[in-house]
This record gives sequence, C-alpha cells and structure tokens, in this order.
Amino acid sequence: MTDPLVAVTGADGFIGAAYGRRLAERGRPVRRIVHARPAGDSRTGVVALDLEHAHADALTHALDGAFDLILFLGVLYHVEDVFGCMRRLRDLLAPAGIVALETQMTNIASDLPIFECASDTYKTTVQQGKNSLGGVGISNFLLPNDAAIRNLADSFDFACEALDSPRNVYSAELPGRRLYRLVRG
Repeated sequence: MTDPLVAVTGADGFIGAAYGRRLAERGRPVRRIVHARPAGDSRTGVVALDLEHAHADALTHALDGAFDLILFLGVLYHVEDVFGCMRRLRDLLAPAGIVALETQMTNIASDLPIFECASDTYKTTVQQGKNSLGGVGISNFLLPNDAAIRNLADSFDFACEALDSPRNVYSAELPGRRLYRLVRG
C-alpha cells in the first residue's frame, strides 16, 4: 500500500513548515504549497528535502491528484473567500479524504455561527494588519467561532470533529486556536 498524498498549505508559515518538514523527514509524499510572492521577494521557508513545492495560491493553482490529507494549518483566517476556499478543499480531496484545519478563533462567545472581522481600528481578537493587505497571507481577515467552522463544514458536506480533548496539548496551550478534522462526505 502506498502512503497517502499529503498537501500542506501555508507551508512557509510557522505551523505548516514544521508539519511539512516532519512528514518529509519520515519519507511521506508531501506537496507543499506556499504563498505566491511578488517578484524579488526571497522569503520562502523552504527546507532542503525531496518534496514537491509550489509558490502558488492554493485556491487557484492547478494541483494534480486527489489528496488523502490536506494540512490546512493557520491559513483560514488569512483567506478572504472562505466559501471558495472550503469548496476548493473539498474538490482537492479523495473520497473520505481528511482536512486537518487549524485556525485562530474569535473571542466573541455566541451559539450562532459568526466570523469576526479583524480590525486595526476596533478592539478585535487580533489586529488586521491593513498595511500588509497587499501581501498574501500576512494580514488577518475573518476569525470564526466553533459554530462557524461547523456550519462551513456542513455547507460543503464535511463531517466535522473538534480535536480539543484534554490530551491535545496544542489547544490547551493555545486556547485562542482550535484544530478540527474535516472528513469529506
């Protein structure tokens, strides 16, 4: 049996780079997707490992194959079109494929699905970073609550499970962030 093909979006970010590196070191087939950079921008975060790598927009870049697992870590709150993003993730997955989704969450408590709009003007969970709006993945846009993640998942036929058990050290140490497993229906 061959190892499942894994896509790591935001692979030049702190979390995505760590996961991509660990998977590649273990010999797993990994396709890393990092932000498309303007000409002359040398930031990459690329490590010297034998893996596929693309400087691209994960929403529009032609990606071959159906992925068994997509690590979508620390990306959602940077995306302007969350609905197009969820549609794209679903379309990239193999049947019963999994999206591991990690995101910054809003501090606003509500049973209704909400996305908090990050702002530099108003006191929000995080600043927007409007001076960075021209840079892909640098500024913050929409911060979901749990109901918003579950609603997005349901809208695009994903089963959704929050991975925040007491054994999950990551969520315990970073309570403003959550990790979810989305399974394509």
